[in-house]
Amino acid sequence: MRDELGVQPIRHALLARLVPLGRRVPAVVAYDNFQVQPEAMDAYVQMPTEVAQAHYERVSRYTTSAFLRSKLGHALQQRGVAPHIFEHEQEAHEHLRRIEDAAALGINPRST
Repeated sequence: MRDELGVQPIRHALLARLVPLGRRVPAVVAYDNFQVQPEAMDAYVQMPTEVAQAHYERVSRYTTSAFLRSKLGHALQQRGVAPHIFEHEQEAHEHLRRIEDAAALGINPRST
């Protein structure tokens, strides 16, 4: 992602899939093979935060890049979003399942 304009096609693609569902859904967001330039970081982090608040019931994120985990984690934390980004896809899916299991049992998933 080079600049703020690169965020719009991603936003439109997400909304085209999520809005017709008419409900919030669980999501695993993959940041593998993704690069974002510093000048686009704010716009990029703001967009998925807004999409998540409106359309995701629960969300888990991952990337194998330690550098990107650090940069995105810090940017998310600044926006009051849980900053943990998993290293592997399987870990992100397992975390999402644990949250769903806790919610099904009536346990606040944010306290687990």
